[in-house]
Amino acid sequence: MNSYVAAQIKILREDFPMTQGELAQKVGTKQPGIARLENVNYYSWKVETLRKVARALNVRLRISFEEFGTLPEEIEKFTREAIKRAPFDRDPVFNLSLTPMGDDAIEKIPPHSDLGSWMDNRKLGHGGAMEFFSI
Repeated sequence: MNSYVAAQIKILREDFPMTQGELAQKVGTKQPGIARLENVNYYSWKVETLRKVARALNVRLRISFEEFGTLPEEIEKFTREAIKRAPFDRDPVFNLSLTPMGDDAIEKIPPHSDLGSWMDNRKLGHGGAMEFFSI
């Protein structure tokens, strides 16, 4: 898990592209704090810090308990490409300009600042999909 979290933070930051110092500024910490998070030997993350990193990288944070049987597949898929995540503004589900279906295919989903109210209006905010969103 240490390696996965550290690698994902580094890969997402580099793909943004952003330096450790720039990410630190967005998170509200200093560059050594980001370097520590990107260190595969570091394991003392705080959920709130990871949430701030996710927000700065414009992705959502997901924490999950898994069965041990899923470990071999995770190890096999531990590649740079598998770790990458599209930031919100490049996520094809939330950006119709990236979706080949066009404007008439699905309702336009608002920018993340309005996402909570959009989901509440669709009854997704209470006990539904909103539980999985951390923006």
